[in-house]
Amino acid sequence: MDELEYKYEVKIQEREGSHLIPNEIKDELRSAGMMDMKGKLKLKGVSPKMLKKMKQEYVDCPIWEDDIHFIHCFMCPNFQSRVTGKVLCKGDRISSDMDTISHKFKVGIKISKEKQKISKKLKDRLKDLGMIGEDKKIQLKGVDQIMLKEMKQEYVDCPVLKEKVQHIECSICPNFQANVMGRVLCKGEPISDRQTQE
Repeated sequence: MDELEYKYEVKIQEREGSHLIPNEIKDELRSAGMMDMKGKLKLKGVSPKMLKKMKQEYVDCPIWEDDIHFIHCFMCPNFQSRVTGKVLCKGDRISSDMDTISHKFKVGIKISKEKQKISKKLKDRLKDLGMIGEDKKIQLKGVDQIMLKEMKQEYVDCPVLKEKVQHIECSICPNFQANVMGRVLCKGEPISDRQTQE
């Protein structure tokens, strides 16, 4: 441990269920040949058993000040090493869009265990916005079909409505600012008429 330069020793924790890997990290993994286009991880030298374990792991990141997927941590420039259930972290500040985009809330995107159906009201709203094509597929700007499939399983605990909201619905809310590293940046203003509510 003394040979590596690090500021934090961060405990690796485990929990059941699927955990979100931010799209920015998936892009890095794909570029490095560590993930296929379907989102399957391919880490050299890591056994399927270990890979399955890693998918359940997260760390309480001292830089993001939030829980993040271990794979997210592993791809971070601050990651030094994994040693006996801990990550050695350099602790350098990481600049991101979170620093430049105005927002009141930073809301974690979660994955639902159950299949989420898109309500008729939300579909109608998407149609009104020109986000459903002639092929009846949802078309969100800058979102490919693989990412869209993932979004259909994702939700946020909305700080304005004080309830669970599908990620797709969140992304068309007037409060939505951006998706950054598995978080939604939200303006946090009151919503008088929730057009996407069932």
